[in-house]
Amino acid sequence: MPEPRVCAVVAAYQPSVPLSDLVQALQQQTDAVVVVDDGSPTPVADLPAGVEVITSPVNRGIAASLNTGATWAGQRGASHILTLDQDSMIDDGYVRQLVSWWGQAAKQGLRPGAMGPGQLGDVVYRGERVGDLLRVAEVMQSGALFDLQALTAAGGFSEDLVIDGVDTDVSRRLLSAGYAVLICPLPLRHRLGRTRALHILGRTVLLTRHAPFRDYYMTRNRLLIAARNWHQDRRFALGLLRRTAVAIGLTLIFDRPRRAKSAAIAHGVRDALRGVTGPLPGPQRERWS
Repeated sequence: MPEPRVCAVVAAYQPSVPLSDLVQALQQQTDAVVVVDDGSPTPVADLPAGVEVITSPVNRGIAASLNTGATWAGQRGASHILTLDQDSMIDDGYVRQLVSWWGQAAKQGLRPGAMGPGQLGDVVYRGERVGDLLRVAEVMQSGALFDLQALTAAGGFSEDLVIDGVDTDVSRRLLSAGYAVLICPLPLRHRLGRTRALHILGRTVLLTRHAPFRDYYMTRNRLLIAARNWHQDRRFALGLLRRTAVAIGLTLIFDRPRRAKSAAIAHGVRDALRGVTGPLPGPQRERWS
């Protein structure tokens, strides 16, 4: 495999911590770094020299930010992009090891489209073991390496989903295009917001504890993705529906504010049944923020 040219894409919106440490680590390990500021009220600043910053005039969602970064990287000759959330951090040698695992996958006859880290807080991946790698149905995008050619073939990140489920959706389309979605034994330091792990009947489930508007997107988009995959992979779609039902139940039992979250979830179900996509209207977004 030719030596990949990796550009890092950091999707940012009103970061609660400075991005300088993450950007410096990325500059040391990748060929170029772009930060896509998704319409933050106060633009992202105090970044190291040499990093490109693309600022959106309005908040468009993480899918649009990742597509903007992917386009920027492709115009600069990148073969792969490493996508990062603003609250992630990579260790020394992370990119080199990720690229090495990618090469190992190719040597085993796999055709990687995306590869992510297997040690990501309380996130537990299940799939088919291939040596030290794991073939999975979906991968979280933060810390993941994407082949730009594969990403283009899959149609990029779905901007109609806006935010939650974007990585699940692109994973499914990469699989449909004939690419493998893989997990390698690497750690990524990533803060999943206020997520709390619950251990129920021998399984670990995550209570996200996001603002209600995120419950809307999570509910709506999971249902939409299940519908999009129903005929092609009914087992995956049924599993996603089950996980959605569990997430809704846990949220309504354990999370607060219950009334706002109930309204947001119900609205998400209704919009999914109607096939509604795109951003939540401003007044509702503000009410559920």
